[in-house]
Amino acid sequence: MAANTASTSSEPFRNHILRAVGSEDLQFITPHLERVTLTFRETLYEQRGPIDFVYFVESGVVSLVTELDEGGTIETGTIGNEGMVGVPAFL
Repeated sequence: MAANTASTSSEPFRNHILRAVGSEDLQFITPHLERVTLTFRETLYEQRGPIDFVYFVESGVVSLVTELDEGGTIETGTIGNEGMVGVPAFL
């Protein structure tokens, strides 16, 4: 499993989850992290689709949007730098 949007330079992580990880564990995961820039309205996952990456948000907000059976959509949550996108990958 890969993770995206984390800092790989010497600057501290802006994501609260990554800041809380102990230094020993951080050494293990840091080589797998890659900073990516997301665009407005970019789809990270399709509903019921595979989760190839998890995203540790450093700035901005990611909206969780659910498609309704009637064809519409509804925002069901938001994730900022306190969290990550892709939690079902761990379940």
